[in-house]
Amino acid sequence: MDIEEYDMKPLYADAAIKLFPPVVRDEIWSDHKFVLSLGLSTDAMLSLTEVGVAFKRSVFYDSIRELLSKKDEPVEISDNESKVWSLCLNDKGIMELRREEVVCRLPSFSFLSPSSQERLSRFLDNASKNNLPPGVLSSWKETLTERPLLDDEVDAFEKDTTNTPVDCAEKVWSEINSGSSEIATLCPSKIEYYSGLIGISNETTTFDEYLNNDLRAHIESLMKWRRVEGLYWAFLLCAHYSVSQVISDYVASLPPDDLNSLYKMIEREGDILSRIGAVEVGLIILKERPEVEGVLESLVRQILDQKSLNKDRSCELLSALFVLVDGENCQNRTLPDVSPSLRRLASFSQASLLARQLISAHVDVESFSKWAFSARGHDYYLSNMIDLRVEPRWLPDSIAPEQLRHEFIGRLNNAASMVSQETYSDVLYNLLRGEIDGGLIDQIEFIHSSMPGPLEGRDDKGPAPPKEILDIVDKQLNSEEVDAKSFISLVNSCLIYRLDVSFSERAAKILAENRNRLDLSGNGEDLLAVLNGLACVAATSRSVSLADELRVLIRIYRRESNVNINISDLARLGMIISAGNSDFQAWCEYVGQWFTELSFENISYDEAVMLESYISELCKLVPELWITLGGARAACKSVISLGNKS
Repeated sequence: MDIEEYDMKPLYADAAIKLFPPVVRDEIWSDHKFVLSLGLSTDAMLSLTEVGVAFKRSVFYDSIRELLSKKDEPVEISDNESKVWSLCLNDKGIMELRREEVVCRLPSFSFLSPSSQERLSRFLDNASKNNLPPGVLSSWKETLTERPLLDDEVDAFEKDTTNTPVDCAEKVWSEINSGSSEIATLCPSKIEYYSGLIGISNETTTFDEYLNNDLRAHIESLMKWRRVEGLYWAFLLCAHYSVSQVISDYVASLPPDDLNSLYKMIEREGDILSRIGAVEVGLIILKERPEVEGVLESLVRQILDQKSLNKDRSCELLSALFVLVDGENCQNRTLPDVSPSLRRLASFSQASLLARQLISAHVDVESFSKWAFSARGHDYYLSNMIDLRVEPRWLPDSIAPEQLRHEFIGRLNNAASMVSQETYSDVLYNLLRGEIDGGLIDQIEFIHSSMPGPLEGRDDKGPAPPKEILDIVDKQLNSEEVDAKSFISLVNSCLIYRLDVSFSERAAKILAENRNRLDLSGNGEDLLAVLNGLACVAATSRSVSLADELRVLIRIYRRESNVNINISDLARLGMIISAGNSDFQAWCEYVGQWFTELSFENISYDEAVMLESYISELCKLVPELWITLGGARAACKSVISLGNKS
């Protein structure tokens, strides 16, 4: 009986696996340990696209094992069309596949060698080169010490040992120089990859936790791998000043030659985020390490020089790459359990890694940017609109290259303001603090440069407003004549400062008392800009009452024959206003009510198509929204159906 049950187990398992969808089946078959525990074995066809030939996997790997045992004697192998090939090692020890005039070079496949020394030597060399995570290193080292890999282990081995930032950079460089690249190469979809890139642990969910618990361990791991090059990789993480502060502790202790090598590397090959971080770090350590001043001056000139930035289009490239990476991460739910700001740190770090490769390869930034936005712009935008419920102070539109540059100028100004004047040389002081044409002070635009950055979206992160700002907001809200000007200071301050909710409540009361006679489009002010601004006030202050009043006001304007707000702008407004509800269930209800109201109005065929697509994508990203948006989607489909019939 025991023998019968054992013999039947693989059959039962195979039948059960076939009941799952293809995606689940693929995941099951990729887990070689689980498959082996079921008594199953797999075989597959291996295709060598370079020469247009395929082999049965078991035959191919067995032939390689035989060759690695014999070394000097070629091994014959038949492809899937029964054509005979010769597998051999050339005079340099490189494995080749030959048939007539065709020669195909192969990887070493040392992990299939019968020699433990050969297996381990090649593996450890690659592990050092690719900076394998300790867990991956120890696991496969143990296996390779005991024996060669089994056929079913090869795929998992290659995925584990190439799922690193170093290997990703090499692949991207290779693909770009071959003329094309795949999104899967540019944007790895495994959380283990981002663990290697930024050092995030399984328990970490927020950016603050990461700063406190993971960042230092990651930097130390990189420096243990390679001291200078490891720090060069750490600068990929400089999407926020707080990261630069931590890195500065390690840079400050470098020997002079290493410090010079690091900064020269960043000056010569670094992406824009690394350069910003290098300036921030340099200013922090300037007093104790004055030797960085020369290269610091060069980096500052690079960043401030509009012609230089326009030439390499650094901000435009970073913007496009971030949209591509973050959109892909959101679509694949690569980092599903972390806060938006921590996910954005990971996305910016990968975008910066890619920027280094693309800039050195002289990629056409304009063409690449268009492709990136068309490929993942929609996923990026919707996902970051959804994120407003959690982090309402950063809008997805702020990834625009112009705003990124303002963000960088603001960061440099903040860093420079913390350094005493006597620490600077005259030249560096004039660049950063002097009022000269083209200097830092000359390029600051207060509102834009003071806006929260991508990692500063939490509603409790803004600074307290100065008294003079509060007085202006108070005065405008108390004005007897109510129009768009009544809200200008409130709108301009809501993203920069942490305003008390009482200001939002007063704005809500003003809207309620003046619904039928309020002209927000007068005095040259743009109606949509005012509505967007008030929507941001409602979101950042978590004011449900202002959100409700805005919804009523927009309904009134929408039904006025002389006012036209297009459906995409209304959808955007709804997502911002909905962020006034931080509670997830309340947010779902509000989003559902907003889009249901829009879809049940007298909308055109084109509006229904746009709205239905928007709603469907929202539901894919947040499945709980199907409950509150089902009616809205059905209404849109009804309009679309009628339009198709006509």
